[in-house]
Amino acid sequence: MIGLVGIVLIFVMVFGGYIAAGGKLGIILKAMPFELAMIGGAAIGAFLLSNDIASVKHTIKDVGKVFKGPKWKNDDYRDLLCLLFELIRLARQNPVAIEEHIEAPETSAILENTQEFRQIQRRSR
Repeated sequence: MIGLVGIVLIFVMVFGGYIAAGGKLGIILKAMPFELAMIGGAAIGAFLLSNDIASVKHTIKDVGKVFKGPKWKNDDYRDLLCLLFELIRLARQNPVAIEEHIEAPETSAILENTQEFRQIQRRSR
């Protein structure tokens, strides 16, 4: 979403500034397809020329991530902080008691809510 807002903001500022300076928008609209082809083609060509194929593939993949949004949500961060609080509290009370939770997370009462984290972690590998 922030990617789309950024693109819209760029166009509004560039064309708004042109109109505010007294420019005629009709001239821009008539020349736009050709200008975009020239500028975009030059930018893509320079990018391809200056980077290896691995960087190009990585960049294309990352551009898709911009429009997908964040992988972790605010609820995920809150749940993780609550889990850390519980583990630290247990470790302060009885440092040995934390071992049973770490060694057998499937049967742990504290870690029973971490199934969602484990599923997300497996998907991201």
